[in-house]
Amino acid sequence: MSLRTHTLWSSFGNISSRAITFISSLILARLLFPEDFGLVASIQAVTGLVGLAASNGWSQALIRKKDLETITCHSVFIFQIAYYSLSYILLLSLSKPLSIFFNDERYALLLPIAALALFGRAFQTIPSAILTRRMEFLKISIINISVSTTYLLSSILFALLGFGVWSLIFGQLASTFSGSILYIILSGYIPKLRFSITHFRSVLVLSYRFVIIAAMEHLHTWAPIAITSKYLGFTSGGLFQRALGTAQLPTELIFQSMWPPLFRKFSDSDKKDMGLYFERSLGATILYVWPLAYMTYKFAHEIIYYLYGYKWLDTTPLLQLLSPYLLLFSIYLPCRAAVSATTNLKYLTAIRTTSTLLLLLFVWHLSQIGLTYVVLSFVVLYLIETTLLYTFAAKLIAFPLIRILPIATPSIFGIIIGHYSLQFIGSWDSIYGTIFRILLFTGIYTIVSVFAIRLNPEAEFLRRFFIMRAGKYASNED
Repeated sequence: MSLRTHTLWSSFGNISSRAITFISSLILARLLFPEDFGLVASIQAVTGLVGLAASNGWSQALIRKKDLETITCHSVFIFQIAYYSLSYILLLSLSKPLSIFFNDERYALLLPIAALALFGRAFQTIPSAILTRRMEFLKISIINISVSTTYLLSSILFALLGFGVWSLIFGQLASTFSGSILYIILSGYIPKLRFSITHFRSVLVLSYRFVIIAAMEHLHTWAPIAITSKYLGFTSGGLFQRALGTAQLPTELIFQSMWPPLFRKFSDSDKKDMGLYFERSLGATILYVWPLAYMTYKFAHEIIYYLYGYKWLDTTPLLQLLSPYLLLFSIYLPCRAAVSATTNLKYLTAIRTTSTLLLLLFVWHLSQIGLTYVVLSFVVLYLIETTLLYTFAAKLIAFPLIRILPIATPSIFGIIIGHYSLQFIGSWDSIYGTIFRILLFTGIYTIVSVFAIRLNPEAEFLRRFFIMRAGKYASNED
């Protein structure tokens, strides 16, 4: 199957599951308060970091391993069960000290229950890697949709019954364990109590850098929210989490849809093919993400008010400050996929680790000044990291740095003309006026971008990708 087909299946599942999750967030935002989301986000910062050491990195290592034997899978599973058991005991002992640190007694009650989700993850890592290796993204899509639906129904039900912040915890537990059951059924993998130190070491050699990178990415997203909750209160942490989640929604859709097939294709390609896939993925992400970044900035107030309600309006300036994050992500994703697929991950690990540690240092000091400065430091460090990663990826696959200019030109023209068109018609203070202006900008952007692509011979692959004239083009991807 072609890269396009795998991407479509992956996109179908992720867009559907994210849409369901987004609907649940809209409903929960009106039933609960920013403080509730800030409290749960600070808990996820702790439990997620502990869980990453035995999940994400191992999954990618199993995907990359050339010859994956059953005994290897069993060995990794045994390690995960042992690790999560020890981690749960550790979190249980830390629940009281953390409740004192965050100055909230509920933390000591919520953390032990939320940490139970760790055991559900142990049954997902290996089946997920097996399905990805087989390129069975349809099954993964079914699982993602089912998990999101479970979270939607369970969390909203508990919220309506008056469980408050506990509804978020119960929803996560229900979705995690339902996902574990589906992964085992659809992958056909049956865990067994067999362990081989030799096979375990063969995966450990590949996984430890992925574990470090995954841990740094988790800290990069969740630690600023936890630190903000500590110094500015859980309400500020909830506002930051809402702004970041809204800004990351389109990037997560694209990342989760394109990452598995891109990572797999890059892993199996030589240097020439990697350059080709890199150019196509870079052009596609820029074409789709950049107008979303503009609309996020332009319609931030309307997005927050009409989607989440009046009690979230303080999120508006934070969302506007995060709009450049979308621009950077369109470049970051292809670079990350290309570098991660290589055998040498030292540079990627060093960049991500340095950026995360600097972010934590800045956030630790700036959170005591104000939330705006925390968001600015987040964006600035992401800019530095993306620039370094793009430079390294371009050098790695012999991709000229200047090549990004003709790729981005159609999007730039579309945004500029769309912006002045909105200025011409003015603003309408209603939800229908907002929808009309968004649709108008989208239509103008599409027309101008297609026209610019047709006039730009350097963006020929974009023309084929954008208007779906991909007959011979797609057949060359198999």
